[in-house]
Amino acid sequence: MNSEQEKRCFIDLNLQAARKRLSPQTGWVHHCYESEGTRHDTIPLLENLCFALALFRSRLSDDILQGRQLLEKLLAFEVQGEFPIYLHEYPTIRDRGSSLDLLPALLHIQKEFGIVLGEGLQKQLAAAIARILAIPKRTLMEDVQKLLQHKVNLLSLLYQS
Repeated sequence: MNSEQEKRCFIDLNLQAARKRLSPQTGWVHHCYESEGTRHDTIPLLENLCFALALFRSRLSDDILQGRQLLEKLLAFEVQGEFPIYLHEYPTIRDRGSSLDLLPALLHIQKEFGIVLGEGLQKQLAAAIARILAIPKRTLMEDVQKLLQHKVNLLSLLYQS
């Protein structure tokens, strides 16, 4: 088996695994990290983004169209560059680093499949990626502000006594 056939095999396996968890009712891949063995109604962003990437990589027109629709729906759940782990948690963000887990797939879609996204979705994806990349800087600034506030509070306590 040559490398192109191996690549095709991995894409097909990815699509099979995602479609096995795909709900005909919702059109989303359903999975729960906390209890792997049972079926749940939870919809994780990462698995759905990986499914969208696999749809693009299949290079079939119907799959690419489905991938575009899925990506557009997923990007709607972004909050300042951050995404919930499960869709039902939106707009709450439990893990501030989870968006960085999505970044490689988003960058791959942008680089390899940007041409098939259409101008509007391309811009939306680029803006989301830019906001995700800004998270570490924003988080650092928030942490510095908290630290400074804590020091001000300590100094206030010292001067009051």
